[in-house]
Amino acid sequence: MQAQDPTPAPVTPGVPILPTIPMREITPAPEDARLALCAAPMLEGFGAYTLRSNAALADLLIGSDALTPVQVAALNCLDDSAHFPEQAALWLPLDALAVAAVTVEPRDPATPRASAARPITLTLSPERDVLNREGTRLAWDSAVGGVRLSVCREDASTSACFELQNGTAAGIFPQTGSIVIDRFWRPGDYAVTAAPADPTVDGTPVRLGFNVTCSHVALPTAAAGLCPEAAAESIAGAVQTFERGLMLWQADTLQILVLTDDGRVRVFNDTFVEGMPDPTAEAPEGLLTPIRGFGRVWDALGGAEGSGLGFATGPETGTTVLRQPIGRTSFSTAFLLSDTGSGEFAFTMSQVPGQSIGAWFSASDTN
Repeated sequence: MQAQDPTPAPVTPGVPILPTIPMREITPAPEDARLALCAAPMLEGFGAYTLRSNAALADLLIGSDALTPVQVAALNCLDDSAHFPEQAALWLPLDALAVAAVTVEPRDPATPRASAARPITLTLSPERDVLNREGTRLAWDSAVGGVRLSVCREDASTSACFELQNGTAAGIFPQTGSIVIDRFWRPGDYAVTAAPADPTVDGTPVRLGFNVTCSHVALPTAAAGLCPEAAAESIAGAVQTFERGLMLWQADTLQILVLTDDGRVRVFNDTFVEGMPDPTAEAPEGLLTPIRGFGRVWDALGGAEGSGLGFATGPETGTTVLRQPIGRTSFSTAFLLSDTGSGEFAFTMSQVPGQSIGAWFSASDTN
């Protein structure tokens, strides 16, 4: 709930990116504060790259599972994690820059071969509807030698294209083959293009469009624009609303979260067992004193005033808790409660492991 597995995911090659800048030895300047934050240029196995145009990091990283767009932005001290400035250097792992090994296969007799009239054939599987985590299989056949392959992100404002690299001759793929592009960071319309590798060869590029949807549905407070890294967990829970916040119990962790209107979230183990006394504080008319596990935590915090919650505005209610990590290695988690006594409630909780106090905000918060 607090943070995801910090172990880096296995590298899935396939970053569509331009060739590297020649590497050189970097000598750290200890007085430069940027080196405490922007570690990418100093990391072993990283190289510097440039792009032809202003591009979105999420599209630059199509096909790669080595780092998330947010992680790349942080490691390179980019203020805007959505776009990468034209002609700036970007440091990325060298082992994440080539698509998976190209498979050269015997031709299926049912598949049309390329011909002089149709120099390049191109197929996708799935052809149109692609899930971001599963991707699509791209197969081609060329009558004009090697090909160059590119992926384009298309929306109402821009069409950004990136050449795929195969780790051998820069950007040149064999005459016949197939690859799987199995990582898209955000949904939308895309296209792949196959063109002759030799620009002097007379051969019309072939282009196929497709649509990417997220493999997992994002909760309301999850990161906007990017597909979730994991599906939301569904667990049983209980919730009670208060004058200045709410309390949430989760069945899998046996923990109680105390959310107060000042933006704090506090985490407590549920130590209540049958037979323990309930709080004796008398609530004003129209309000309630919490009982059982919620009451035990509320009373230990100092009751209505000391807890910061006030009195309960309704009884404890059973609820289904949907819980989803925000990002791959994040301290933030999105929650959706199916019922609080007055409808659904969505919020995000951020907590550093080992600390009992964190922060939260609801889907309706603007700051």
